[in-house]
Amino acid sequence: EADVAVRGAHAVELAGVAAEREALAEELRMVRRERDVLSAQAQLLQATVEGVRREARQAATTAQAEAARRAEAEAALQKSVEACRKAETVRVEAETALENSVRTCRTAQAGRLEAEAARRWAEAALADAEAAQR
Repeated sequence: EADVAVRGAHAVELAGVAAEREALAEELRMVRRERDVLSAQAQLLQATVEGVRREARQAATTAQAEAARRAEAEAALQKSVEACRKAETVRVEAETALENSVRTCRTAQAGRLEAEAARRWAEAALADAEAAQR
């Protein structure tokens, strides 16, 4: 009878150990599933990080190219401004030269008119002198 009780106690103890073992096995399976989920999430995050880095590198390259284009455009604009300033200087100089030329022409015309008047006066004086000789 005592042997049956000991065996019964051992059987109960073994059943408890088996139940505990099964519970631990289930907990281990759950931990492994959770580990697999976390591993998949980590891989997804790693892929996302790599994508973001790739996009950042591409954005940096695009920004550098845009900055280079902007610098070229600014340099071209500066050259255009300088060319306009030079053209304005040339225009002012040409306008001044034209005004000087007009003044020179007017002076020359006035001189021609004076010379023509002097010629007529000389002709009249010569005619008077010839008339006086006769």
